[in-house]
Amino acid sequence: VGFEPGQVTRTPKMETLALIEKGAAARGVTLDQVLGPLRWRPIVMARHEAMKAVRAANPNMSTPQIGKIFNRDHSSVCFALGMLKRKPTYYVNARYHPRKDAAE
Repeated sequence: VGFEPGQVTRTPKMETLALIEKGAAARGVTLDQVLGPLRWRPIVMARHEAMKAVRAANPNMSTPQIGKIFNRDHSSVCFALGMLKRKPTYYVNARYHPRKDAAE
């Protein structure tokens, strides 16, 4: 029960990184950019798609576990997966710019 000479065993982490790298290449960005801190739109879109792909490939993986792979907080993963939605701008700015129909 040994390894064949030259045989490389791929770990789940290696499989996940290969999945992320494949998605990044399809978007024209690098693995380092997807896992890094940059927030440029093409990189963020590739990162969100990669998070969705990782979740689809590993449905039992929690959002904190996925966040650890991407060096992100679990709430960033939740947003990428569509679990969280952005607040409408009228709600965020209501304190300073009340809606006209709200006064009626």
